[in-house]
Amino acid sequence: MKTEATDGYNAVQVRFRRVRDRMLTKPEMGHLQKAGAIPMRHLQEFHLVSMDGFKANQRLVFDDLFKEGDLVDVAGTTIGKGFQVSRDS
Repeated sequence: MKTEATDGYNAVQVRFRRVRDRMLTKPEMGHLQKAGAIPMRHLQEFHLVSMDGFKANQRLVFDDLFKEGDLVDVAGTTIGKGFQVSRDS
């Protein structure tokens, strides 16, 4: 967790996909050990307005956060091939 007092902004780091220790680099392992967390492959930081309701090493269950029919904003990147024409002659 990053707080405005220590880091200048509020954020939580979310980890997922458990892996064996040897699959992570030493810096990644050090970061997780310092937080007292188990080894996870993916780490993403989400900026928040308020830290209310979050605590260190809290387990999030997405079934509790979302229900069927909820709308979510998704952003992605493409490989940008531009305009392509099919040449069926």
